[in-house]
Amino acid sequence: AGREGHKKDAMLNGCAIYRRLLTEKDEQGQTSAPKTLAMRKEFVDALTFLLGDAEWVKDPKVCIWYVDLGEQCSKSANAQSAPEKRIPDYQEGIKAYRLVPQTNQQTYMYSQYKALSMEYDMIQTIHDTGGDTAKVSAMSGEFTKRLGEYANQVKAAIKQLTEASAKLSDADTRYLVAMKYWGADSAFLCDVVRCEYLNLRTQAMDDLDKLPAQW
Repeated sequence: AGREGHKKDAMLNGCAIYRRLLTEKDEQGQTSAPKTLAMRKEFVDALTFLLGDAEWVKDPKVCIWYVDLGEQCSKSANAQSAPEKRIPDYQEGIKAYRLVPQTNQQTYMYSQYKALSMEYDMIQTIHDTGGDTAKVSAMSGEFTKRLGEYANQVKAAIKQLTEASAKLSDADTRYLVAMKYWGADSAFLCDVVRCEYLNLRTQAMDDLDKLPAQW
């Protein structure tokens, strides 16, 4: 157990170094540089290894790295020049974000929003690169269900937060603003998808008119 613990800590330290180096590269505008892309792939491989251990991932210090894996897959996808090459990165990123545990509500809600945003990008890419219409339609139908479920989660979390205290702290106020944005954007994406890929333009436009009042 001791040896495994040291191995896990070494992996965590290595991932922290990768994250710091890549943050610096991104801040320097080198996101698409070949060396940065190679480093990001190494980081994704390291995260995949870390999170692939069934015992390690039970540790809250480990499972929170699903957020980083999702973010790195998103950046890898955006750095691809050929749209169709982005799809595998989207798929891996969505999977990672969905696996973020619910132990911290703010991190969980943020991650589920990011997963949905990434799923929209994937559906759009599949459509724009000549994907099968029936496949795009089926994916869109499932996607709108998830968006609706997430919107309900956000509304419940907002209700819980606002009812818990008469006066919110600054941190809770920022979280409330963020949740309202995530909920509104999810509702917006739902209407966009229904309009563009599900041939429900009239219904989608009607719902878009009601959107500001809801959020």
